[in-house]
Amino acid sequence: MKIYKKILEEKEKANSVLCGIVEKLLSSSASPESQQNILNTDVLPSIVNAVKQTLHKYHKQIEENNFKLSSLNEQNCYATKNH
Repeated sequence: MKIYKKILEEKEKANSVLCGIVEKLLSSSASPESQQNILNTDVLPSIVNAVKQTLHKYHKQIEENNFKLSSLNEQNCYATKNH
């Protein structure tokens, strides 16, 4: 059960990070100067890249956790069959 708890905690962390990024984007676009910057094509690629990197990082963590979970399930099935 510890692995499930860890996976849920990591999911919550990922959601928190992504929500923080979105919140920063929304709050920074509130002022007129910031709106001009958001529309600036020099700013958009860096924002997109930051979000992509964050998503890639958490996608990789999810894949690793899925592998661990699959391994644990196989071990559990093997242990159940042998008892």
